This record gives sequence, structure tokens and C-alpha cells, in this order.
Amino acid sequence: MKYTRLATAAICGAVLLFVVSACSDLTGVGSEVGDPLEGGDPESFELLADSLAGNTLPAATGYAIPAVAPPDQRRTWRFLTGRVDDPLVGQIRADGYLDLDSTDAVPEAIQGADPDTLQAELRLTTTYLHGDSSSTLQVELYDLAQEVEMSRAPADTTFETEGGPITTGSISPTDSLVTLSLPSSWIAEHQGTLLNPSANLEDNFYGLKVAPTNGNVVVGFEYRTAQLRIRTDSRSRSVDYQLDQAFTHIEASGSPSVSPDEGSEVLLDGVGRGLYMSWSDSQVLDSLRESNTPLNRAEITVPIDTIQTQASLEGMPDSFVRPLPSGYRIRAVRRPSSPACNQFGLFVLPESAQTCLIPTNPDWVPSAARAASDVAFSIFNRGVAEPLAFSSFRVELAERTTASPSDRETVRRGLPSTLPAIVRTDAPAGGDTDILPRVTLVVTPL
Repeated sequence: MKYTRLATAAICGAVLLFVVSACSDLTGVGSEVGDPLEGGDPESFELLADSLAGNTLPAATGYAIPAVAPPDQRRTWRFLTGRVDDPLVGQIRADGYLDLDSTDAVPEAIQGADPDTLQAELRLTTTYLHGDSSSTLQVELYDLAQEVEMSRAPADTTFETEGGPITTGSISPTDSLVTLSLPSSWIAEHQGTLLNPSANLEDNFYGLKVAPTNGNVVVGFEYRTAQLRIRTDSRSRSVDYQLDQAFTHIEASGSPSVSPDEGSEVLLDGVGRGLYMSWSDSQVLDSLRESNTPLNRAEITVPIDTIQTQASLEGMPDSFVRPLPSGYRIRAVRRPSSPACNQFGLFVLPESAQTCLIPTNPDWVPSAARAASDVAFSIFNRGVAEPLAFSSFRVELAERTTASPSDRETVRRGLPSTLPAIVRTDAPAGGDTDILPRVTLVVTPL
């Protein structure tokens, strides 16, 4: 832990029983807080995390249309396919899976047509690129072997395929629309299911896998506009099948060619490498409790080393694309006897009532993951009065579709991606600790 500004003589005296720290005037802090602060001159304390370590929780990269939602309310989502050698993390592979939604709008001219007179193509809109934009991605398409549940499936899940590849195809990552043609033999095999409006598509067609075989790029496709189109040779009649669910399997292998600076941790989306953090009941909090000092503001900040992250691309060709992250998500694990998440203004992780989701401030992206000020205040204001309610915090990448998401949107899981980022976990000797994850408390001594 570290002090960055002066505390009152009483608080400094109490804290100095435990740590040696400088005290100085805090002119101007009130102007940064926003709302007027009551009491004396505001003072600030900075608490560095007492534990920082990388951990892996595979991201939930599957999505299915909820049963209660009409088909036209498909969530903005994407699925990925490809493989890329990224100097910071080694080789990343993504396999895309998709399943089709049924339709009653099958023209009679197609229902009984000879498969040799029909054409089928998977039509995909490109929305994501990580890797060499000049590289051609080669893929194979497979039928899935059985019905699967893709919704919220974690990225390390795999689904079994049936038989050999249906077909192969080439994808140019800079094309806005990608089409992958399927052979007439595949149409004939599935004609009784796909082209028969009375057939139960969900029970008789299990979906497709799009697997990379060559190339140095991962490409993402929009969920809402993806479709399988079957049409006559003359193009006079056609039927489109939209997606019912989609999923991306993501894995990393091999060794990176660039090592981050000592005292750094590499986060990786999709695979789910995040950073575990904890702030125990520190001497600072104990001292504030004893002195009954009011808390005016609290900030939880996890700086992202975007400079080092981008510097890892030095020497790569100009055609190599790796966007900076567009969002982050922060989780907090409650102690067993602590109040529920909503008592702090937090959301609950659907899979675990003990895990709360902290809204973040999008204005700090990509340079930092920063908790919304009101909820950070709620967490540590209670922590000044009683033991801290959370045993650990975790920051992870969470790709967003908008630059100004709402509080609720910032706690949702991010879109599937393969992007890395670097967080400093230790400052160089004599270096500035502002580069480290920290909590800043602004108080007003009575």
C-alpha cells in the first residue's frame, strides 16, 4: 500500500504505526471529485493490491436466441474462425459453430427441386479481424454429429462433427461479405429437412462447424446477418435460414516470440486469462475506522499498459492488425456472510450468486478498467465502517459494440475475441506506482 497525499495528523500518526509514508498538503483534490465535499480539506489515500496474479476462466462465447425473445430481437453477437500467430501470446486458434433457425417460407419451386439445380451458400458479414489482413484464410465446413446447446458455452468447449469435411473455402479478411458454397451432394443429404417446411429442423439438422486449415488471421462474423441461402440456378427463388445459435471455440498454444516487461501480466480474451486482485482489510482502512473519518470518494482503477501492448507488434508487417480492447469487465467475489450484490448497487453473475459484477466507466477504455465511481464508493464506504465485503476482484477483457455502453451493458460478457492486453503488477525500482492496479480513497477529516 502507499499514500499519495496527506492525511490529518491523527490519521497519519495511526497509520505510521504500520507503514512509513510521507504526508503533504492535498490542494485541488476537491476540484477532481466533482460534488462539493463536506468537512475539512479533502485528503487522498492510495491502496495498492496486496495480491495480484493471473488466472484463467474461459470466456462464455456461445449465444442462442432466448426462448422468450422473438427471432427479430437477436442480440448483437459474433462468432470467429481462423488462426493467428500473435507475438505476445503465441498461436491462437478459433473454430466457429453455428446452428440454423427454422422457417416456413420455403418456395414450392425449391421444395421439390432436383438438388443439382439448387445452390447453397453460407453468407457472412465480416465484423472482426486479428492478424495479417493480407493473409487468405482457408477453412473447412463440417456437419455437427448431434444436437448441442451453444448458449453461454465456455470457449474451451468442443462439439463433435460427423464425417469428413463437407467442403473447403477461402476467406479474404478484408471482404465485407464472405460467401462459402456448399455442394449439391450436401443439399441432397439435407433436402428432406431444410426444404420441407413441416420437418423439425431443430431435431434433424444439428449445425455446422467452420474450421481453419491455413492462414494467419482470425476473422469474426456478425450473428444477426449470418444466413444460409438456398436458391435455384436461375436465382428466381430462394430461401434464407438465419442463425438460431452460434459458438466459438478458442485455444492458445505455443510460446510467444515477445516477452512482456518483468512485473507484467498478459491478459487474453476468449481463452479467458484475467487478473485476480485482492485488497485486504489494510491498516489504512483500520485507521479510518478508528478515527471515524468520512469517505467522500473511492476509485478502483486497473491501468492497461497499451504502450507495451502495442510495442509487442514492433517488427510485424503493416498488414498485421490487432485492435486495442474496446472494453473491460470487473468481477468481485463476496465473502460468505457479506450483503447481497444489490446492496452495493452491483449486478449478480448468473452462474454464481457469490460473484458480483461491477459497472465500469467506458471513458477510460482502453487505457484502464475503472469501476463506476458510485459503486466503488458503495463498496469502500461500507469497508470503512466494517470489514471489506469482497475477498477478491478480477478484471478481464470484454469487447463492446458501442463506445458509450450503459452500466448494465458494461457488466455483460463481451463479444468473442482473441485480443491480448498487458497489466503491470509491479513497478520498476523507484518507478511510479500509478501504473499498478489501485484503490484511491478521498476522505474529509472532521
